[in-house]
Amino acid sequence: NYDTLPSRIFFSHGHQVSWHCNHNIDYIMHLRTNTFLGNRTFGGESGTYGLDQLHVALFKRDWHSWYSEHDVGNRISCSENVVTSATIRAIDRRVYQELVALIDAKPAVWWGFVFENTWQSLFEQGPTGSTDDVVSRLQELQRIPGPYKLSDDPETMAMTDIDYEVWGKKRLSFCSPHLGA
Repeated sequence: NYDTLPSRIFFSHGHQVSWHCNHNIDYIMHLRTNTFLGNRTFGGESGTYGLDQLHVALFKRDWHSWYSEHDVGNRISCSENVVTSATIRAIDRRVYQELVALIDAKPAVWWGFVFENTWQSLFEQGPTGSTDDVVSRLQELQRIPGPYKLSDDPETMAMTDIDYEVWGKKRLSFCSPHLGA
């Protein structure tokens, strides 16, 4: 719950050891600052559908310009991290609620890949603009018809074909932090 978070929160995929991590819980328990665990960003100039739209909604920048301006290629790309409650609460609860609503409204988007390239920016830089503006932009994405569609732009919709071509019907299960109301 947003109001009663412990001082530090560990977000994990759920498995202790995998191809991209080997967590040492003793090390994790002693972390006192925000720490991102995992690998470097997946290929950087990712074509994963949804990255551009979410980055525009949160940061008023498309993924590629954000990637270049913030040296994202040298960041950790993973939803696994330790974050302080102060960092989480620095972002208004309504932003998290709209992120969950967006995931629910667009269940066919591969949100695991999208958020793995978003959490660190969100926690370190925070959203761009007022909370009301960010919430409004996230709600606009939710209102676009269809479980996958996030844009009417033909070039953006072509990303759908790229995702399908690259990943086929493979679906990976990822855990995104859902904070209660």
